[in-house]
Amino acid sequence: MRGSRVKVISKKALSELDLPVPDLTTLDKIIQLAKLSGMEADSMKALAVARRKLVDQVTMNAAQKENVRAGLFPRQSVLRVPASAVPGRTGRTLESMFM
Repeated sequence: MRGSRVKVISKKALSELDLPVPDLTTLDKIIQLAKLSGMEADSMKALAVARRKLVDQVTMNAAQKENVRAGLFPRQSVLRVPASAVPGRTGRTLESMFM
């Protein structure tokens, strides 16, 4: 087995290294941008969930209207969702889930 060698940067070489650091105003802008980026990502996720719920609701309403028109079931009937189908929700109707 051969030995290993670890390269080390001397304290003197490190102290002589010139690293540009932005001013505080620029750093504050960078922090604000990072926060806004996170907020945007959260908003996009919430929008996707809301859009999916809206599409589901519109689809369900259209299907229900078509079934009422065809006389398959009366308008007053409400579909129940099994507890296992909706995490954290038990016995709620599809209508109440989207209101």
